[in-house]
Amino acid sequence: MLGAKADLTETETETEGRRVAGLDLGRFIAAFGIVWAHAGAPGAQAGYTALGLFLVLSGYLAVGSYLRAPGPGFWATRARRILVPWLIWCAIFRLLYEGVGGHPFRLLTEPFSLLIGPAIHLWFLPAAMLALVFVPALAQQIQSRAGLIRAMAALVVVSAGLGMVHLSTGPLQGIALPAPFPQWAFALPIYLWGVLHALALRRGAGWITLCGAVLASGVTWALAPDLGSVQMALSALAFEILRRLSPQGAAGRACLWLGQQAFGIYLMHPIFTLVAYKLFGPDLARADLAIFSFLGAFAATAALHRLRLGRIVA
Repeated sequence: MLGAKADLTETETETEGRRVAGLDLGRFIAAFGIVWAHAGAPGAQAGYTALGLFLVLSGYLAVGSYLRAPGPGFWATRARRILVPWLIWCAIFRLLYEGVGGHPFRLLTEPFSLLIGPAIHLWFLPAAMLALVFVPALAQQIQSRAGLIRAMAALVVVSAGLGMVHLSTGPLQGIALPAPFPQWAFALPIYLWGVLHALALRRGAGWITLCGAVLASGVTWALAPDLGSVQMALSALAFEILRRLSPQGAAGRACLWLGQQAFGIYLMHPIFTLVAYKLFGPDLARADLAIFSFLGAFAATAALHRLRLGRIVA
């Protein structure tokens, strides 16, 4: 999120070169929603939409970044912004869990852990890197509204199919797929919608992708009724609300600063969840656990930026 920065680690959320403060704020809010969901706090299912918003922002911002700097630089920037932090935090969490978490690394019995790392929430980073392959292809191929409509129609079909994979319904009823495949099945359609929506807005055709999001959610719901089935529409709605927010001056700078903390909060909050359990025991109220984890990760991320170590969390 990326110099031309984009994806979850984007530090300047821009549309056609203009930073949109509402999207910075949205990343911070989404980070809180994900922490709240991971803690199992009341209303934890809101984390679906928080994650969906992150995914939409990732795809949306990647398009602007690619169009500003196509070519090898696009991939080099993302490797530095996504893969390098992923490797660093894989090492940190492996050492942490080996030392105090009591979770030995089970590489040989769980080979798909190589697609995640030692902590389940790290699945997002390799998924975001792999999904980038769609950005140049879509940006180059979609040159008209007709092309956009065809791409959105294809995404409706893909979304329905992957929705059943994510929820293990239909032909996959009763089959428990190993992580990260359910997570990737949820993430890819929403990420691709963010890519298509960025291209649509540049052509003044946002209504196409917005209608497509509603249709995709409706079809997926009809096949597999679940809150997770309608997240493309909910994430699209959240994105559009935030895109229209444009605080200026000090408020805009505050939104930018908050947005810069979002990736670090996402990466580090499990550490503070572990700290909370060590300090207060397993009976800590889930809402208190979420708030402690969020504030701890927020403070730690801000400190890393202050110490000029922000590249590992941004």
